[in-house]
Amino acid sequence: MKEGLELAKEGKNELALQTLQQATEADSANAAAYTALGMVALQSQRFDLAQPALERAIAIDPKSQTALYSLGMLYEKLKRYPEARYAWQRFLNLSPSADLADLARRHLERLP
Repeated sequence: MKEGLELAKEGKNELALQTLQQATEADSANAAAYTALGMVALQSQRFDLAQPALERAIAIDPKSQTALYSLGMLYEKLKRYPEARYAWQRFLNLSPSADLADLARRHLERLP
């Protein structure tokens, strides 16, 4: 998983996605690996990969703030506003840091 994140930092997103997919296949109960895959896929605008990865991460770890935050962003990009609202609300219910909570509230306020 670390290798995949390093590759993403270097801008090698396709290779990072492949590496992170292998990490999730090696350990299908690793919420952090699914979260990392979802985040890199989201940054790469590979929404087809991001959504199932982030949803799987939350299924494994329902309190994953990073996965919920990323899922809220993804749903907004897909214009799936009810799902985005739900993800942002769940994120806020976990009492994240003040800065992230403010960002999440702003996202909620902007949703149609």
